[in-house]
Amino acid sequence: MNSLAEQLHHAGAEILVDTERFCDRAHQDLDRLEVKDKYPVLSDGWLDGLIDPEPVYHFSLDSLIEPLPRAPQQPTQRQRAAVTREVEQAISDAEAAGAVAVAHAEEPIDVFNRRVRAAFAGRNRVGLLELAEQTGEQPNGLLIRLLLGGWRLEQTEFYGEVEVLCPSLGA
Repeated sequence: MNSLAEQLHHAGAEILVDTERFCDRAHQDLDRLEVKDKYPVLSDGWLDGLIDPEPVYHFSLDSLIEPLPRAPQQPTQRQRAAVTREVEQAISDAEAAGAVAVAHAEEPIDVFNRRVRAAFAGRNRVGLLELAEQTGEQPNGLLIRLLLGGWRLEQTEFYGEVEVLCPSLGA
């Protein structure tokens, strides 16, 4: 049995023999070309199949010739003063209307609290899911609004239902 070193030496020798055969063949072909004076020559039309003889460019030079658009004129002092007066008048009108609107506005928290109190209907405890159904709120949003609104919540069992206590009726 041959060792690994012997097998590698034998494979290397075979590769060298193949390489020498290839080089000898290449030298013979080159010598034949030199004797007959037939060096490879490219004709003038060797690129004809690769390029278009009449290239087509799709752009216009008109955009380079057209004059630049004129810059907008600056407003005169009189025009600026007129615009300033209009803006100041609009601001004062909006402030007056805003003050009246704020005076008649209703707080959203008051509307929410009235809806929740109406859902109790004389009871002092209501389940969170039942309250969500009656108010039309999503349970998660309702829970957050109750917690932020100061409502009292109780849960007697860990996985039990959360109950909301009505503060005006007591617990």
